[in-house]
Amino acid sequence: MDANEALGIIGLLSSNGVEARRLYLANRLMDITGGVIQHGPMKGYNLGELATWRVADNSAKILGLYEQEICELLAELGKTRHTLIDLGAADGFYGVGMVASGCYQTSHCFEIVDESRDNIRKIAVNAGVADRVHLHGAATENFMSELQSYHVALTDSVVLCDIETHEFEVFTEECLKSLSNAHIIIEIHDFMIADGKAKYEGLLARSRQYFEIHEIKTGARDLSAIPILSDHWTDSDRWLLCSESRAKLMSWLYLRPRS
Repeated sequence: MDANEALGIIGLLSSNGVEARRLYLANRLMDITGGVIQHGPMKGYNLGELATWRVADNSAKILGLYEQEICELLAELGKTRHTLIDLGAADGFYGVGMVASGCYQTSHCFEIVDESRDNIRKIAVNAGVADRVHLHGAATENFMSELQSYHVALTDSVVLCDIETHEFEVFTEECLKSLSNAHIIIEIHDFMIADGKAKYEGLLARSRQYFEIHEIKTGARDLSAIPILSDHWTDSDRWLLCSESRAKLMSWLYLRPRS
């Protein structure tokens, strides 16, 4: 074994140890709070006992730090828009949480995984908003046609998308044109596919025809304002609680209607 191979093994073991610690800390925080979000626009919302997607992220969610920039933008847009369309809803963090916390009146959650849809349904019932959280299967470029029977008004809607590279397939020119009166927030996963840069440039070009484009990146986190972390948490553990274990600095496109 040469030096590079040895360093690779050490790095892998270190990474696995970090992720194990993140999971431990998330479970510890779940025990302390009962899964109730402590800060931010969704304060008071209960995440539920089951996580079908990245359970270790529960710590940042409970502290109100998870995708903080996006959460705050959604809450701000919810002051004038009342329907949230959540593409890739996972466990309903936004699709249920934003409705239960009063940021939106109703949501439409598109989720490809059966277990996750079942979990969203259960959490929505427990939160008392099952009649205002509507469930759908996988998001495709024709997802708007599934919403026609609900008479969704795009001038009253915000679209949130996190579908792991499929954003480049869903947001065709025709789809974007049909959504030109909606606010759209798209998590970008160009780094996960070989031709990601070209697909990202294509998405930008299509979007410019109908929207003002703003890029959002993960910013700073302030732990000093979170009383629950002031004692009995080391510096290392406190900062691990912020981690979303991303492969890179994440970015989102915020598409604002030109009208």
